Amino acid sequence: MNKKNGYILSDCLIAVVLGVTLFVPSLVLLSKTIVTYQTARGIQTMAMYGRLGMEEMRSLDDGQTFFEKRFEQHGNIYDIKGYCRSIDDTYCLHEIWVRCPDEQEYRFKRLERRKNTK
Repeated sequence: MNKKNGYILSDCLIAVVLGVTLFVPSLVLLSKTIVTYQTARGIQTMAMYGRLGMEEMRSLDDGQTFFEKRFEQHGNIYDIKGYCRSIDDTYCLHEIWVRCPDEQEYRFKRLERRKNTK
């Protein structure tokens, strides 16, 4: 048996403690990163459907003030509702509601000059 210092048990315990202190925080940070990434992807998807709803509002005829659409992406269903409300003779307020599959709802607003005014 080749022993250099005779403290094999203490060397193993030190190695385990150092390994745990390095790997546990990195695993916790990895899980937090994954959760943050998934949240960011969800917000990005909602913003994409919000922009899509805003473009739908632009394409409405002058008399229309409401639209409703449903989209499916990767098995998830997104409901979009849009409403245009007159503020005065010059401006109208566009409101878009996007409901995601986990029943969370996002609301987007845009103030726009009417088409028939200068």
